Amino acid sequence: MDMTDQATLALIATVCAYLLGFILWVIIMWAIIRGGVLSALRKHHREVREEERARAQRP
Repeated sequence: MDMTDQATLALIATVCAYLLGFILWVIIMWAIIRGGVLSALRKHHREVREEERARAQRP
């Protein structure tokens, strides 16, 4: 294996490593954002349900 082959393999490995890192970063960000949104939706649903119960109990 000569130097150009090694350089080509090193370049390909570097690009693959960066792509893998980017894909992992996107997946982690998606999970964090999804968790935050779902938490906010659950809280909102609870608040709306409590408000409806309070409104139903009023004379």
